[in-house]
Amino acid sequence: MVKIANLWFGYGRCVIISALILAIYADTINSEHDALSYKIIEENNSCKCVVFRLDDVKDEELNHIQLEIMNFFIFRDLHLSLGLIMDSIGNDSLILNKVTEGNKKGYFELALHGWDHIDYTTLSKDEQKKSLYKANEKMQMLFGKKSDIFIPPYNVFNNTTIDSMKEIGMRVLSSSLENEYKYDGGRSIFTVGKNRTIDPLIYHIPYTTDFKIFEGNSQVKVPIDQVISDIGIKIEKFGYAIVILHPQSFIKLNKSGTFEGNIDEAQIAHTDIEDLEYLINSILQEGILISSFKNITKLY
Repeated sequence: MVKIANLWFGYGRCVIISALILAIYADTINSEHDALSYKIIEENNSCKCVVFRLDDVKDEELNHIQLEIMNFFIFRDLHLSLGLIMDSIGNDSLILNKVTEGNKKGYFELALHGWDHIDYTTLSKDEQKKSLYKANEKMQMLFGKKSDIFIPPYNVFNNTTIDSMKEIGMRVLSSSLENEYKYDGGRSIFTVGKNRTIDPLIYHIPYTTDFKIFEGNSQVKVPIDQVISDIGIKIEKFGYAIVILHPQSFIKLNKSGTFEGNIDEAQIAHTDIEDLEYLINSILQEGILISSFKNITKLY
């Protein structure tokens, strides 16, 4: 703007003054634009969102219940993150086709729930690494791509687990709040808008909220309004909430809250499906997004 003023200097001070006014005005506009851009970035750094994590997806066992849950999310155009037990999937065409359908439509996010459903902390580093590698190779073979996400069976992990994940290129560890606090007092838990993560290679994004609580062979039903409240508390604390589901969470139980008999003959508890629908409708009405691990980490 100074060059413009010099160019027009011969035409009088009024032109110079006008040019200076325009320069100041332009600087003001740019400053306002920068402030607005910063505000947008700040707003985008908060994820008012929840991830539904369905563990123990595998062939044949409770497949009618697994299909009911997966169809529930597909029909409503909602995200669902699946924890697949890789040695136990691929032979049941009903489960395989449904997972493939949801994945291709962009609703299902696929995670490794181990090669076998075993405690990975009992394995050596070489065993953990080989197990995860083998699981991801099968993921590639069945669904055309590998997963960046590991949901450790029983939600337990150790430093060896993390080192093994790094060496095969996995990025997200989703265990539980309890085990994250046992690991390092919760310091590694990813928090939206406050820190990227202590470890720049691994996002620790544990499940935060129970749909049902398992105690031995029994289940404790968490009141849905309590689940909704806990989601809000966890979003306030971490920027997100992760709700854990299991196919077993939707089995019709006896009065003592247990199931007796052949698991393949278990009936679905439609009241639990209704509770899930009420939960989802309630959080959507609150403006909370149903999202994925990938979308949470894409904020950075």
